[in-house]
Amino acid sequence: MLYNRYLNAFLEVAETGSFTKAGTRLHTSSTAIMKQLDNLESEVGCKLLSRTHQGVRLTEAGNVILEYAKLLVSYSEKAESEARETIRKKTRHVSVGSSILYPCTPFISLWTSYGMQFPEWSLQVVPFDDKHSEILDLLDNLGIAFDMMIGVCDAKSWLDHCEFLQLGSVEQCLAVPRNDPLAGKSLIRLSDLAGRTVMLMHRGDSDTVDRIHELLGTVSGVHIEETSTYDLDVFNKAETIDALLVTTRIWEHVHPGLTTISTDWNISVPYGIIFAKKPFEQVRKLIDLIRESYA
Repeated sequence: MLYNRYLNAFLEVAETGSFTKAGTRLHTSSTAIMKQLDNLESEVGCKLLSRTHQGVRLTEAGNVILEYAKLLVSYSEKAESEARETIRKKTRHVSVGSSILYPCTPFISLWTSYGMQFPEWSLQVVPFDDKHSEILDLLDNLGIAFDMMIGVCDAKSWLDHCEFLQLGSVEQCLAVPRNDPLAGKSLIRLSDLAGRTVMLMHRGDSDTVDRIHELLGTVSGVHIEETSTYDLDVFNKAETIDALLVTTRIWEHVHPGLTTISTDWNISVPYGIIFAKKPFEQVRKLIDLIRESYA
């Protein structure tokens, strides 16, 4: 997006009059919303909000910023849409992103099956970084950086920024340091986790993760280490601190120091194609074609 992301939090608070309600809409905590607005006020150089017992109100300066913020968001969306269309008119390809955690290989087989319907278009593979600090911007730029990617997705924070076509589901497992006593097991049971540190996503953003949190809560002495998302740093940390990392079967070869083992949870996570909310025509046609086959 072309504007400061803090404006999203500001607009939601202005509309709802509540940090908590704004956080719910944006799938984050009220504390995170307040921090974003503190940063926005610092950048603008004046107070935009007044905190009262009745809720949050805009100051006079806040009302001025509100009107321009709405315009900025509107113009940003229009500019991005026109930029995507300009690029698309000059190119003759469909592009798929590829990274360590979101390899494009599964999409290649789909393209082999369905791409023949679009003989005038070629397929391009675009590498990208899994850095969690950049992932939401990447999702906002689907259609510019590349058209789509394929992998696991059920995070509400992601689905605010993209569309998702589920093709199936993938087993949730545990990645275990290779020198860990559990590394030799073929199946890890909940009872094996007593007194251990388990790393996984924070609550509230994924129904799948929330179910695992509930199960872990029944284990005596288990320590939960929360992460905001997954990237290579998370896998490295799991090995460094001898933690067990909740992962998926398709990530079993991401880190050589970790071995991926099934659990008795019988929980899986949705898997499929991640694409722009407003895809280009040929991308939409390809997605519709695949959707019909998987219906």
